[in-house]
Amino acid sequence: MGCAVWRLGLMMVVLALLAAGCGTGTVTPTEPTVDLETRFSQEELVEDLAYLWDGLESVHPDLYAFRDQADAEHTYNEVKAALEDNMQRLDFYRLVAPLVASLGDGHTGLRLPDQEWRKFLEGGGQVFPLRLDIDRQTGAIVDCIGDCGHGLAGSAVQSINGHSFAEVYETLLKYVSGERTAFRETVLGRRFSQLLWTVYGWEGPFVVEAAIKDGEGTLTATIPGADIQDIRAFQPETPELYAYRILESHDAAVLEFRSFVDRDQFQSFLAAMFEDFEQQAVEHLIIDIRDNGGGHSALGDDLLAYIATEPFRQFEQVDVKVSERIRERYPRWAQLQRTETGEILSMPGDYTDPRSEGQRFSGETYLLTSSFTFSSAASFAAAFKHYGMGTVIGEETGGLRITFGDLYRFYLPHTGLPAAVSHKRFVSPGRGQGGIVPHRYAPRSDAQKGDPALEKALEMIEQGRDDS
Repeated sequence: MGCAVWRLGLMMVVLALLAAGCGTGTVTPTEPTVDLETRFSQEELVEDLAYLWDGLESVHPDLYAFRDQADAEHTYNEVKAALEDNMQRLDFYRLVAPLVASLGDGHTGLRLPDQEWRKFLEGGGQVFPLRLDIDRQTGAIVDCIGDCGHGLAGSAVQSINGHSFAEVYETLLKYVSGERTAFRETVLGRRFSQLLWTVYGWEGPFVVEAAIKDGEGTLTATIPGADIQDIRAFQPETPELYAYRILESHDAAVLEFRSFVDRDQFQSFLAAMFEDFEQQAVEHLIIDIRDNGGGHSALGDDLLAYIATEPFRQFEQVDVKVSERIRERYPRWAQLQRTETGEILSMPGDYTDPRSEGQRFSGETYLLTSSFTFSSAASFAAAFKHYGMGTVIGEETGGLRITFGDLYRFYLPHTGLPAAVSHKRFVSPGRGQGGIVPHRYAPRSDAQKGDPALEKALEMIEQGRDDS
């Protein structure tokens, strides 16, 4: 749904917060240089809050789609009243970010203040070292960064520094934008260390109480924080945006599609991949978008064209809110320029033709989804399911069938904090208001559960062989 890609850290986990259709001729503003020691007057902070809210209200097609307007405005006034002289950027962020996140649009929010985070790390700061899988107020420990081997892997965090995990969860989740709680929890798990430092200001060492797996009681341990060297040593190589492997035992291939970016590269990749499939007689294709947060939906059209048997479209309708800011973004879009400010410009989605029969993949196709499948990835899943291109396996997507996206980015005038707001509404084909529900449910993969979704796809392939 748009080039909505924020790149953040630990040290910097790629998170596509992210939508469909980047418009041509758009401009991304340059991030201002900010003195992180600056303390702002109350007047300056009130002006930043007003500038932020004006940007949201003027640009978003339906800002209060997920939250009552009067309630949101009441919270706005509470935040405004809490602003004081002598606050720094982090103080302002801690007050304002939950207000924006409460609007419930995963593409609209304040970005975490990365400059302060980088300064803290580069100055020797130590951050929370445990990697967590967060699900309904439970933080299962997946791994540890640095030297904190206390037998905690597989257990669940009960408290951090004397604060219950339930309290920490509820506090931090308020800073994460998103339509579905499952998506927000996944994002929180990926950003946990940075958010914990940003909101609570905690640094290592940390006192952690954890419930040992298999009901063996609890363990309390004091663990050192992870510094920048630990993070760099732990951080795996950035995975390729798209890669495939062939499973000869099943005459199948698994395509790991992690981001909808770099269309030219993706088109070349697809051509080479499907040619390889033909040469190696691949009969089953498993497309894995469980770790895909979106990007530019045109890449979805490119892939779907190889597996579709009829014309298709990812969007039945696209609505654009017309404002002066959006006019400046699209100076050569004549129809938008002629539309009155505040009006909604509605357009039907364009159909894409499938590739010719000789170029298409003729085997069976499976699609793996998760609660992190968002934005353009969710729109891809909606079209895949609606047009009957194969079997969807996994979890309900984090992105919705009817959603907002395509980011308008801007910076607040005094604090320089980066903000983003959706300026389009996308309607994907199919029924329902929520995420895309799989044909076959399978939970997310982890060290304890293995990979249930992939295993389910391979099981279906084997059953198909038996049936034949």
